[in-house]
Amino acid sequence: MAINSNSSQTAVVKEGKLYTGLRNVKVVAINPTKEEMEAIGYRPKNAPVYITMDGEVKKLRFDFFLAGEDEQGKSLRTKIAFFLENKHRVNQAGTKGEWINDVGRTAWGEPDAAPDQFAWFDATTARKCYVGEGDVHMFLVNWLNVQPGDEAKLDNFAALFDGNYAELRSLLASNANNEVKVLLTVRDGKYQSAYTRYFDRATNKRTTYWENHIKRQSEEGYPPKEDFSNSFTFQEWTEPTVMIDSGKLEDNQEGDGEPDPF
Repeated sequence: MAINSNSSQTAVVKEGKLYTGLRNVKVVAINPTKEEMEAIGYRPKNAPVYITMDGEVKKLRFDFFLAGEDEQGKSLRTKIAFFLENKHRVNQAGTKGEWINDVGRTAWGEPDAAPDQFAWFDATTARKCYVGEGDVHMFLVNWLNVQPGDEAKLDNFAALFDGNYAELRSLLASNANNEVKVLLTVRDGKYQSAYTRYFDRATNKRTTYWENHIKRQSEEGYPPKEDFSNSFTFQEWTEPTVMIDSGKLEDNQEGDGEPDPF
């Protein structure tokens, strides 16, 4: 017989595993070229484009490529992307502006006056914050494990919009073994991804801050868009079963209604 059969319990098609939950990972590349991406195991079709123009506003996609291991020591790879603009961040009404100080903390105040009413925010070193800059600095503080109160700022943040990543690549070279804790997610049911609005130090074992952050974001109408299995436990992702509502019930079965949103 010309058909080579196998037991239906034998996996003959290799499927890449996806994971959710908190995991420590290393940074292996920052806005790499096509050749640099290939060197770390990626196969891009075209050279990446990180800087674009939207009218007079220059936009920067900032990619941090991450690598870690699963519980069996097998490679786990993903990346996080920050989206920045070379303009200062203000609210929609233009009545408030975001400020960032030398220790990488941000606060909202008047558009032209740094807020000095917060005990935790040193306004004397503050400057206006670029769109997306606060998220980048939060990542850097946790990845580089900066001690609270120590300086945590890039010397020339504006240079990033000209494609000058030398300062960050120097930090990567000197901190290649540093890890950062991220919340792994799954995008579109097939891509390994990670949450980009909150990060933690690799040594922190508690999930309290993560829980408070996700709860606050959800209450404000900004829950995570990608699937993290509603859990901070590191685990292999299992595709959720979704019932497609056809407008009728079949086989005389009663429906359970819509799944509860997170």
